[in-house]
Amino acid sequence: MKKRGKFLLIILILVFALTSFSPAFAQDEDYRLILKREWGVGIPGSVQGHMSLTVTGNLQEVKTVQYVMDDTEMITIPGTNVKHRFNTDDYPSGAHSFYALITFNDGQTVRSNTITIRFLAKAEAGKINRNIFLGIGVLTVLILLLTFLINKRKSKQNQQSDQAVTDSGLYGAAICPKCGKVFKRTIAGLNLVTHRYEPCPHCGKWSMTTRASKEEIEALEQKVEELLPEALEQQALEKKQRLESDLLDESKYTEL
Repeated sequence: MKKRGKFLLIILILVFALTSFSPAFAQDEDYRLILKREWGVGIPGSVQGHMSLTVTGNLQEVKTVQYVMDDTEMITIPGTNVKHRFNTDDYPSGAHSFYALITFNDGQTVRSNTITIRFLAKAEAGKINRNIFLGIGVLTVLILLLTFLINKRKSKQNQQSDQAVTDSGLYGAAICPKCGKVFKRTIAGLNLVTHRYEPCPHCGKWSMTTRASKEEIEALEQKVEELLPEALEQQALEKKQRLESDLLDESKYTEL
């Protein structure tokens, strides 16, 4: 009697197992399921819009590929062109799991990896889209503002640099032997041991230069300050002479 009871218990366990569990398939790492967003919204772990499922691997001996979502068949595709496109809006929002069953010509079937992802509702995806575009707009404005401030600061520094060149920096400063103006030496010059062959930003000519000392720069700046009024006066005189010459030329063709 006890043996009969144990036998019936084993039978019940086997029947329960056969009716409660799906058939198990060996997973093959050579065949991988790929879920790709073709068009729509995508954030880590969530998507909305047009998607596609495909299987990578050697498909020459593949007879069919069956795509399964939430343990329910989506579609079975014969042959080697196994891409399946679908729209998430056709399915309920929330978490969904996918895998593929690959059946070969010899009848063997293997199961791919499983992908779990959340489908966003259309309204939720629209809200995310608006937030993304708003964030991009704010970021663009900040970048433009930062660029403007940086350029303004550089312009101010360049003006200050033009007004007062010092002997500091990696290459120091030099006095152009062609135009006599002082300028900062840069990496554009060629180092020739005792001299540097480089262009002057004032006259644009290349020449051999040596590093000017602080005293030489200050002496040159002092000389420029002393000659500045005379130079301005000379410029004003030349401008006046040109104006008088132009008026004289025009009077030759004026009828009296």
